[in-house]
Amino acid sequence: MKRGHISELELRFGDHGPGYIAKGPRTDVGYVLLPPGKDFPNHYHEHIEEAFYTIAGSVTLWLNGTERFELRAGDYFRCDPYEMHYFVCEGDEAWQALFIKAPHVPGDGIVREWRPGEPVPVIERPKAE
Repeated sequence: MKRGHISELELRFGDHGPGYIAKGPRTDVGYVLLPPGKDFPNHYHEHIEEAFYTIAGSVTLWLNGTERFELRAGDYFRCDPYEMHYFVCEGDEAWQALFIKAPHVPGDGIVREWRPGEPVPVIERPKAE
């Protein structure tokens, strides 16, 4: 059994970013706060699927550098393994969301620098056996 509370987490960048409510053993659960004008680096996971549920505010999500989505309160979005995702808060209100990552694989986050308008990074996916 594991119990946590949002008030106990530490946000990665001090006053914003992701923070974990629980890590493992099978699933990670957290909260993310992204103030207006801030972004979160483009990245992907090799083994993890990551889902987001927007609590408040809105955010622009770029998937694989080619698809643009607006997430607003009540929206759910799941990124599968090898799907790059980049977030930028372009609104007047901070984006707040819960995220769930599974399975629990520490260190499975690969940053590939990218912003809209730049060439999209190519990622190598393993070949099917």
